[in-house]
Amino acid sequence: MSKPILISGKVSHLNHFSNTSGSISRGNGSIRTRHRVMFRVDNTPVTFPGSPNLGEGDMVTLAYTERIGASILRNDTTGVRYFSYGWMPILVIIGILMLLSGLHFMSSSFITCLSVAGFGIWLLIKMYKAKQALEQSISQSPKSQSIL
Repeated sequence: MSKPILISGKVSHLNHFSNTSGSISRGNGSIRTRHRVMFRVDNTPVTFPGSPNLGEGDMVTLAYTERIGASILRNDTTGVRYFSYGWMPILVIIGILMLLSGLHFMSSSFITCLSVAGFGIWLLIKMYKAKQALEQSISQSPKSQSIL
């Protein structure tokens, strides 16, 4: 697991983006809108999914992992935290499916059961540790103070 990267500083060049897509099939339709925010933290470009409440000049702290794509954004000016899961939910679902599949193989082959269920448990533990590392890195970072 890669160690979380921590960035702190002042928000500038704040831009909000929305992407709307939809489809119609046999009279039924669906529309999906995704939001993301692009900004700079002390001239480091950052993209964060969703629409966190940020303003120009806010002091923020951002912790993220490159491999999983998960990140935590803390607005130090307002004290609000935002979490982006990245690939984490998909990997947790795969871990649960591997664990259940391994248990299914218990009746036929104990070694297959151990290997498949073991991989599922390993993946679940890795995702739990990744989330804990992000939480710990953002909580241990000193809170920046806004200069007015």
